[in-house]
Amino acid sequence: MNIDRYMVNLFFEIKRNVPHSQQAGLKISDPDIGSVMTSLYRETRDENIKLLAGIFLERAGENWLSEADKPKALSRIMKRLSKEPSVEPSSAATTSVKQSKPKRIYRGQIIED
Repeated sequence: MNIDRYMVNLFFEIKRNVPHSQQAGLKISDPDIGSVMTSLYRETRDENIKLLAGIFLERAGENWLSEADKPKALSRIMKRLSKEPSVEPSSAATTSVKQSKPKRIYRGQIIED
């Protein structure tokens, strides 16, 4: 799929309008951007997002819009977009931070406790 400047602007407008939980999964550099936009077009209930995604797929060519109109069950791509990334802090990093005490400075002088 060839993406022109107009499609890039459309993509970022779509990304601004989707729910915050899905924004992290939308990446313009994704090699499956056509499939992502197709599933977004198919699954969204927001008419604005549906219209913008439809214009994006129409400009993409290669029958992306006709593929998006086919009814299908939830795709794995939509599931991937809906998942929120989980970040687990490592225990080693938290213990080293707790062990070192920050220096207290008052009017340019280091204060000892």
